[in-house]
Amino acid sequence: ENVALGATVTSNATFVNATWAPEYCVDGILDSSGSTQGYTSDAFADPNTNVWLCLDLGEVRNINRVVLYSRNDYESIDGNKVPNFPVDY
Repeated sequence: ENVALGATVTSNATFVNATWAPEYCVDGILDSSGSTQGYTSDAFADPNTNVWLCLDLGEVRNINRVVLYSRNDYESIDGNKVPNFPVDY
């Protein structure tokens, strides 16, 4: 069960346009190749910048698993399909 589907999302670092927005990270679309591409943060020169998302699930819920899907619409110059995807949570 996707308890985050349609949750209210806030973030401290948000890039928003027609295809990227915080609410798109909980819209149920699992890739970034469609009309909505998901969530992406602002760009930062410092790789240690702390970026967070807060999901309001509407009630207290027990969570036993979190699944993150990386963007798949971009490939970095070194061939990395997931540039800048967090490695530490």
